[in-house]
Amino acid sequence: MNKTCEQCGGQFVAKQARSRFCSHNCSSKKYREENKATLATKKKKYREENKTARATYQKKYREKIRTTQPMNKTCEQCGGQFVATQARSRFCSHNCSSKQYREKNRAAFNARSNKYREKNKAAIATKKKKYREENKTAFATYQKKYREKIRKQELASRPDRHCLDCHSPIPTTSHTSRQFCSRKCGDTYFNHKDTTGDAAFFELIAATNTLSEILTNTQTKTTQSNPIPKK
Repeated sequence: MNKTCEQCGGQFVAKQARSRFCSHNCSSKKYREENKATLATKKKKYREENKTARATYQKKYREKIRTTQPMNKTCEQCGGQFVATQARSRFCSHNCSSKQYREKNRAAFNARSNKYREKNKAAIATKKKKYREENKTAFATYQKKYREKIRKQELASRPDRHCLDCHSPIPTTSHTSRQFCSRKCGDTYFNHKDTTGDAAFFELIAATNTLSEILTNTQTKTTQSNPIPKK
């Protein structure tokens, strides 16, 4: 009994009078097309009911494939090596794939976000204000930690300083204009309590007769070394 298949339109020899399809593939294809919505709802319901079981099965399957059929590949985003479970795998993780997607469609993302901000400007401002009021203490602690971090970085970048009198190191936490390690060192430096230094100073003055001669000598030396250019 020659018949025409209702799915593919091909000719076939039917064993029974009620036969409508040439093969099981054609019959199942026709059934899926006719009951597409019901099959989709059934599939969704089954996946929701067996979510954990499906996840564990997929994890075991990936581990099995990774051990039995390892495929070493290079990630297109970060350039790192990874073992792929599928031949079509291009990225080592979801983060890398989403990062490349964002980079590729950055202009569209920016345009969309700008459009949303302009449309909902007042709502965003009120939300931001409400969030800050609700998390006032959290904001204060964050700002305090940030200031401490910046302060540490600033102190670490400061050069080493030493006392002008005793040459001991000055702590980095002190003010930048500090020149002495203590008040005592500052007093000794400015009051010239070191007698040997004072004696040497007065001997120098006596040798050159007067202080004015010293100043004139230094002035003549500077003018000779650095002559004033003629206009």
